[in-house]
Amino acid sequence: ALTYLKELLAKNPTDFRALTLRGKIYKGILLDDLAVSDFEAALRHGATASSVKPDLIECRRRAQVGRDRQSTVLRGQSGRSSEGTASK
Repeated sequence: ALTYLKELLAKNPTDFRALTLRGKIYKGILLDDLAVSDFEAALRHGATASSVKPDLIECRRRAQVGRDRQSTVLRGQSGRSSEGTASK
């Protein structure tokens, strides 16, 4: 399905139905940043807010949670590496 939608959007990048469907597929496979991009584009090109907004909000939230977790892990790793070098 993603291959078909990619081909369809290559021919018509403003097809809000295809953007919405691809966004829903990305959401389903937890590619939230890609889903957000497609949902936002779908809204710009004519999708109704009621058909896209709930998914967009959920994907934005999940993407932010993922970024927050990654940031926390990176801060923890940098703290450990500086502790290791301080004891040498």
